[in-house]
Order: sequence, then C-alpha cells, then structure tokens
Amino acid sequence: MKEGRINLDGHQTKQASKSLEIANEALGRMVRETFKWLLAPLQEAKPGKGIGELQWDHFQINPTAVNRTEEIERVLKEHELLITEWAPIHLTKMLQTWFWKDDATAVGALETWQKTCCYLYLPRLREADNLRATIAAGAASRDFFGIAYGREEGRFQGFNFAQSTTPILDDALLLIEPRAAAAFAAKLAEEAAERAAATKEKEAGSTGAGGESKGETTGGTSTTSTGTGGGSGGSGGGGATGSESGTGTGSGGGAASAKKTMFFGSVELDPVRAKLQFSDVAEEVLMLFTQKPGVKVRISVEIEAESPNGFDDGVQRAARENCDQLKFKNRAFED
Repeated sequence: MKEGRINLDGHQTKQASKSLEIANEALGRMVRETFKWLLAPLQEAKPGKGIGELQWDHFQINPTAVNRTEEIERVLKEHELLITEWAPIHLTKMLQTWFWKDDATAVGALETWQKTCCYLYLPRLREADNLRATIAAGAASRDFFGIAYGREEGRFQGFNFAQSTTPILDDALLLIEPRAAAAFAAKLAEEAAERAAATKEKEAGSTGAGGESKGETTGGTSTTSTGTGGGSGGSGGGGATGSESGTGTGSGGGAASAKKTMFFGSVELDPVRAKLQFSDVAEEVLMLFTQKPGVKVRISVEIEAESPNGFDDGVQRAARENCDQLKFKNRAFED
C-alpha cells in the first residue's frame, strides 16, 4: 500500500492504517498474555550433604507492564533471585560456609564473584560492582573480614582491617577470615611497637651522648647556663664569660628543638608489583600525614617505559585513552 501497488483513496488509506495499528496492538497484547511466566532455575545445597536436584520455579509477570525488562528485574529482586544491594554479613556467611577453611583463611574476591555467577545455590548478584560495594561497606568493621592485595611468605600485602577503604576488585584482592585478620593486625601492631621502642631507645642514646659531649666542651662553665640559655658565670670564669656561654648553649638548644615543616620522599617501584608496593607506601608513609589536620599532601606519579622494538599503535592508543581518563597532566610517546 505504501509503495503504491494498491490504488486506494484517502479514506480507504486511513482505514487501512488504523486497522494495521489495531492489529499490532492486539498482537502485542496476545504476546504479553502468552509469555507472562518467568522461569528461574533453583538448586539447594548444604555443606556435607551434597547438592540437590535442579528445580524450576515460575513467577508471573504483569502483562500490562510497559517495560518488560524492568518488570522482570522487579520480580527477580522481589524473590531474591537478583541482588542489587547486599549487606556484608551475608557475604561473610557465604564465605564461612563455602570458601574459608582451616587451611584456607583467605580467598580471592574475584574468584568469589565468578563462582556466584556459575553455581545456582550461591547468591546471584546483578554485577561485580554490587560485590565491590559490599566489600567496601564491610572493610570498615572488625566483624566481617579483612582485605589484602596478595600474600608473600606468610605476610599479607596491602593489608587493611577495620578501616574504611575503596577496594579494587581484581585477581589480587583477598578476603580474609576475621580471626585470621585480627591475628595479623595484632602482629603488625606488635612489630610497630617494637620499632617505636627501638627508635625511642636509639634517640635516648644519642641524646645522652650529646650531653656528655657538651659537658666536656664547656669545662668550668656552670651547668645551669647549658640548660636555660642564660644566668651567671661559672666558678672558673667571670660574669661576661658565663653570659656568653649561656647564650650560645641556649640558642643551640632552640635550634635542636625546632620542628621541620617540609617532607619530601621518592621511591622506585617494581613495575610488576607496583600496585602492592604503592599500597604499602600509602599505609606506611602517606597515612602519617593524611591523618593529621592541616597537613597539605601532594603526590605525583611519574612513569617511564622504553622498548627497543617500539610500541605498536594499539598500545599507544590505549595508553593515551587511559591517561586521559585518569586525568594525566602530561603524557607522550617519543622516538
């Protein structure tokens, strides 16, 4: 009709168009009324009792819903077959049931996500970001789990326990059983206390050595002039000599107690282990400054890569796009 193969007048054309619209609407209603059942596979499993038979459950969808995709998602969420928000306690219970063992107190977060996508008896998260949000919510508490970004020689790398953080969901992220995390955190605290005690003892030793050196240098000068930076002369000299000695020593004490106002540090990282090493830098160094009010901290990252064979177009394009996405100030390839 639209191609002009049938000769119709204006009235007949309107009637044909209206009939077509009515037929399309009727067909849509019949399709929605026919395909209104949502089938979902179910499977129950209990530790030590095996996995049950595969079952199919059915749920009715509202045929009059305008957006069927949203309606299907609503029905799935209503029956907890699709999870968009998950409390950390549920993640902990799942890990205790299926993942954490006596000889395996840490499990990969990405592995956990992948298994929830494969096994019907595990919770069904809508996307990986749901798991990441759950991990971030539970990381600030001691009740659920600790996180780390690897383990070497029995020590967790990039360890975090009972502190707010933004986790990176990749194959390095580990979820640690809370008792094991608490034990490792206590070990780190003990090591930190030992280092602090050793540093304090070293500083006390250097201060004592400095005091002995001053006593030998001043000779007959009164000890009161050394401590206060003023006062009368000692038994071996006149008033003028005592005043000069006291002033000199006092200014020296003031200089020794002056606080430093600037810090600068640089370190080279292993390209393969840069993520873990930078996490250690953030925890061991940056946190000393970022947790103090009024401290301004500036961090810059410099990357140099050199290839004798050159970088292909794909690598160059990906590097530029990623740098732009991460808001690099400077980025360039050179001959």
